[in-house]
Amino acid sequence: MSGNPFLVPASMTTVLDREDCERIHYQALQAAVRGSRPEALPASVPLSELRERARFDGAEVYLAHPDDIELLFSGITLAVYRTVRSLFCSRLGRSTKMVWRILCAMACAAGVESIPYETIWALCLSLEECRLASVAVPVERGEETWWVGLTTPDISIQQGAARAYHPSIAWCVEASVPRALSFCIAPLDAPEDNATRALYDAITVHRRPQARVPTGLIWHLPERIMTTVPLSRPCVAACTRAGIQVEESTAEIPLLEHIRKTWERGVAGRTLLARHCAGLLDAFLHSAHGYGPRRAFEQQAHRYAPLVGYGQDPAAQFPLLREFLPAVASSIEADGAVPYDGLHYTHEWLSYWPEHAVTLRRSAHTAAAAWIYLDGEILCQAHARELRRRDGSYGQYRSER
Repeated sequence: MSGNPFLVPASMTTVLDREDCERIHYQALQAAVRGSRPEALPASVPLSELRERARFDGAEVYLAHPDDIELLFSGITLAVYRTVRSLFCSRLGRSTKMVWRILCAMACAAGVESIPYETIWALCLSLEECRLASVAVPVERGEETWWVGLTTPDISIQQGAARAYHPSIAWCVEASVPRALSFCIAPLDAPEDNATRALYDAITVHRRPQARVPTGLIWHLPERIMTTVPLSRPCVAACTRAGIQVEESTAEIPLLEHIRKTWERGVAGRTLLARHCAGLLDAFLHSAHGYGPRRAFEQQAHRYAPLVGYGQDPAAQFPLLREFLPAVASSIEADGAVPYDGLHYTHEWLSYWPEHAVTLRRSAHTAAAAWIYLDGEILCQAHARELRRRDGSYGQYRSER
């Protein structure tokens, strides 16, 4: 969405009816009593006191005085309501606090008084059902265990004009088969990010088309992950939220021992291009074990290419996957851009917080997109202005530079 609802001409605005505002606030209080979004409860709402009073006086204690409603919802137009709905009911999964911060920034830019947090809280709770439908992700629960670990072959990787580096290879292996679900080649100094990316790839390759669901996809998740590499806190938290058990282990997988004794010995001492190395390893896996994860991914992508949902960014379709992407510290420049890796990521709201520190997570699907976090909470998805084409689409960068 775009536009500032506080800049809509008065002649074109419709103010919400007071009865609607009373209903929204009343239903928000009842939802809070039932335990909905306790982390978002405003300090101005004495919930414990209201709950105690309701035991004796009934649910009517949740009805606010008309004068209080008038004060809380003053200036809430249909345009503001629609903006709140768009912000809160987005697949980005913004918090109530972030929705309020964005509305406050918009109000400040328009030179009008900010909306009380309690008002935005009530509006968001009234939209909870709509939000749940917007962010729902159909998941299929498996019973298998995935093993995550590293190998460090005696090779060097040459990538572009940069100096060659000694890599580690992060693996995600289905333990019971065993079968390599994914592997990721990266410098030795980033084992945590490398392992997390291998897990990201394994989850991504397990998505498949599913009719009659909003995103057109269903995601298969394992029951358990055994890892010999400490995963990042956000990654572990995301797995827990997805119902996946994460356990640290020192156990090795026989498949990896076979790779060390065969493939690694065959390439020892060589300097390889990153893409060539990945191709050799995938071909070996396909020949020796009957399954090359990159070949399988390419075949699946070709098979499902006509399906719109499958071709979209996996982390946009399944928001928890964003927590598997590396988090990079940056800041918003005076012109509202966030610099990273020679690119500048922009969004209309970034200009509201010039010079503010942010965290950036770049998409694994396209270098043109990145998610921006403000004080630890998702703010927006931004795009690299350098990659914007004349028709408004974006280039891939990695494949084009």
